[in-house]
This record gives sequence, structure tokens and C-alpha cells, in this order.
Amino acid sequence: MPAARLLPATIVAPGSVLDAPDTDADAAALRLRATRSFWDPSYVDESWIGEPIQLIPRLKEWIAANYPGLGISIGEWSFGADAHISGALATAETLGRFGQQGVYSAFYWQGPAKGTGTFWAFRAFRDFDGAGGHFLEQSLPTREGRNVSLFASRDAAGGHVVAVLVNRDPVFAATTSIGLGACGRVKSQRLFGYEAGSSALTERKPDAERSDKLVTTAPPYSITVFDVQLDTAR
Repeated sequence: MPAARLLPATIVAPGSVLDAPDTDADAAALRLRATRSFWDPSYVDESWIGEPIQLIPRLKEWIAANYPGLGISIGEWSFGADAHISGALATAETLGRFGQQGVYSAFYWQGPAKGTGTFWAFRAFRDFDGAGGHFLEQSLPTREGRNVSLFASRDAAGGHVVAVLVNRDPVFAATTSIGLGACGRVKSQRLFGYEAGSSALTERKPDAERSDKLVTTAPPYSITVFDVQLDTAR
């Protein structure tokens, strides 16, 4: 696929890719890989840039050297394809990385329009149940699998955990088992999901009820939200 079809440098700024985004399999996969330019020092940008961008780590280095304590704000970012599942996943991946990396604020370019995949990706973090359920204030460390990203958070008291899992594999479901032993025992949990073909982020039953872990099968190309109450906060 010619690099000019989908350039990371164009994706994070206004450009033609946002007006007529490619959504074939190669373009979708590149869209998801391109999110790594924000945070991954090992990712070589696949556009004409041809070298690691590592935007957030680079900004952190500049701040540490010149303006200690300054926050990071990212303006007019987008990976396009708002109506396609790859656009939704790229958005969810980016929002999760912003949280992990401690980005103070970020401004999405053009939208997202209500009902699009990107709209529901934002809802996964900001209003997953339609009643104000949202990603919480304190980030938790996670371990991830191949083609699966996990972003986790808790409230200040430690008794409430919200996690967002992104399955970036277009073919295979991800059987997940998320241990919570360091956080406490599960008192109750809710599960919400969005995948290719979905019209909304909807609640569904967990695959299994466990007091020590969250168990579910995440469909290919999907977003899963876990909303967990713990009986003992640690």
C-alpha cells in the first residue's frame, strides 16, 4: 500500500484522509499501528518520516529539561475513519494511551459525530452506561497481550475499578483473564461492549463470575469496558 494513502503526519492533523478515509484491511491495520507514534519509542513511523516520532516521551523530555512541571496538551488529533471500526479502535487506543502517559488535555478534530464508531469510543471512557459511568482518576499498571491493549483506572478510595480493553485483531477473539488480586475481591461487575457492526456500546453478561479476576472473550476488532466494585479495597 503506498504510504501516501494514510500518513500518520496527516492523521494527527487536518487532511484529506479525514474527508475520504481508507478502510480496507491494510489501511485499517496501519491506522491502528500509527497510534504508536504518540507513545512508543520503538515504533518507526511508516510515512515519509521514516523514524520514531515518540511524541509524548519527546515532549516530556523537553519539559523536564526546560519547563519542569508543565502539562502536555495535544490539539486537533484524529486518525480518521470515524464511522469505521478501525477509527473507533484507534480513538480508544489513543485515549487510553493519553491516560497512561499523563496527557493533561487533547482536542479531537471535527466531532466525533453522534452515533459513529469514534463517538462510542469516547463514550467507552466518558459515559459507557449512559448514566455518567467513566474512566476513573487514578491509572493502574497493566500487562497486555499481542494485539490487545488494556487500560485500567480506580477511584481515590480504591474500591471502584474501570478498565477498557481494546482487541486490535481483525480475525481472532481475545480470551481474557484480568487478575485483580492486588486491588481487592470482586463484589460486582458490569460489562459493556462495542464491535464491528454494533450500533451502540451495549451491556452484556460476563463470561464467568469470579471474585479474583475478570473473565471474558473480546470479539475481533472490539472495545470492552469493565465496571467493577470491590468488597475490599487495597
